[in-house]
Amino acid sequence: MGTETRLRLEGWGRARRAIVLRRQIKADLAMVAQRDPEQLCLSFAELTDDTIVYEDAHHRATLS
Repeated sequence: MGTETRLRLEGWGRARRAIVLRRQIKADLAMVAQRDPEQLCLSFAELTDDTIVYEDAHHRATLS
C-alpha cells in the first residue's frame, strides 16, 4: 500500500515529494530495544489473528 503527495513545511524553500509505503506483517516479530548502549534487549511478539501490524517506510525527495 502506498501514497504520494507534495509537502512544503515552514522554512523549506520549495515543495518536496513525500512517499509513504506500508505493508502488513503477518508473521511473528522480533524487536530490539537498546536501553543500555552496551547491551541490546531482544523481545519476541506473537501475533494473533486479531492483531494488525504494519511495516512502514517514508521517503522525501526534492521536486525539480
